[in-house]
Amino acid sequence: MKKISLKKSMMTLMMIGSVAVTASALPNFASANVMAGAENTGNVATQTALPNTGASADYSQPIIDYNYSQPAQTATTPVATNQQVAAPASSTGSAVVAEAMKHLGAPYVWGAKGPDSFDCSGFTHYVYQVATGKEIGGWTVPQESAGTQISVDQAQAGDLLFWGAPGATYHVAISLGNGQFIQAPAPGQSVSISSVADFAPSFAVRVN
Repeated sequence: MKKISLKKSMMTLMMIGSVAVTASALPNFASANVMAGAENTGNVATQTALPNTGASADYSQPIIDYNYSQPAQTATTPVATNQQVAAPASSTGSAVVAEAMKHLGAPYVWGAKGPDSFDCSGFTHYVYQVATGKEIGGWTVPQESAGTQISVDQAQAGDLLFWGAPGATYHVAISLGNGQFIQAPAPGQSVSISSVADFAPSFAVRVN
């Protein structure tokens, strides 16, 4: 009987020791509860330092997945379908200018078509007739239809310059290029050279 009791006592001690070892390996829940209680009251008793990566994630913005495997798209500007392309510069432009320059100083006379005096459209008509043999019309509106309408900044030597709306122009001159033109200006004046900066034309025509 004594031997059996001793054996039971030893087994009891081994069980108690096992429980003690197991309990020592468990986390300290009492300490965790203390931390939770301190956090809720605003008094943190102990704080374990976390590694600082130096980056702060912002989860308030949506994540955009960019596909860099596709080529970048280039914005294109639509081409206006009603924009008129300038015709090639007149091959006779130098001949027109040379003839026009011969008449510098000729007096302006309303309705005159040369060779000793001119009005504005009489001057352009005469110069084109002599220099090229072309009939461009005797006054401004018919002369608008003598070629291709272009913008003033496209005008080259020999092109016609007009003032006023198409179909209702009131003045015409001959471009010299570089922002200058030659004209028969007005009564009391004579054929002279002027600048588009001082008297800006409305549009130009390149004679066909």
